[in-house]
Amino acid sequence: MQAPSKFGLTRYNDGLQSSLQRFPGTRTDLRRCTEIWNPLRSNLDLHQRYYGRMPSSDEKSRTLLVAMNPCPDLPLGIPFYCPEKNLLCQSGIPLFNYLDQLFFGGQQFLDQCFLMNYCPLIFVDHKGANVSLGQLPMRHPLIKDIFHQCDNHLKQVIGTFQPCRIICIGDFAYKRVRSLKTGIELVPIRHPSPLTRCRVS
Repeated sequence: MQAPSKFGLTRYNDGLQSSLQRFPGTRTDLRRCTEIWNPLRSNLDLHQRYYGRMPSSDEKSRTLLVAMNPCPDLPLGIPFYCPEKNLLCQSGIPLFNYLDQLFFGGQQFLDQCFLMNYCPLIFVDHKGANVSLGQLPMRHPLIKDIFHQCDNHLKQVIGTFQPCRIICIGDFAYKRVRSLKTGIELVPIRHPSPLTRCRVS
């Protein structure tokens, strides 16, 4: 398995920051979204360490899990989790309960799986509440630019990790991964919001 620097996180962060700077006056056109946070900018070392924990198990058992993006209540950007406080966000609890059943315990999950966000950015409205990726205007030049970079990063991770299957958490993640046409088995599951039971679709 390659070193975390090979995943291009520094270049990824620089590209996203450049996108946000190129379109400084267009955020009022992003429907509900009035502010965009980039956890990579202030927590790049943490993300490098997180990617460095990617399993190196046999390729036949590797599973990549793709979520949407971080939630505002855990702004470090690690999917569903704040390692500094050892906390799961509300959606993370049913997700990890489901994964614990699917992989027969936490150790097997750690040995075979890697969980990543499709997009590392956090989109919020004027009250600081989350704006989901599916609520953003897909044809807006800023969003198109951001998602293009996210697609390229995801393809890089898939090419490096070489999973035998990809579990897509939520309909948005499933559509983005499916559009890449990787030929890898895709397993869509519902996004584990507090009102939705996490299960295979």
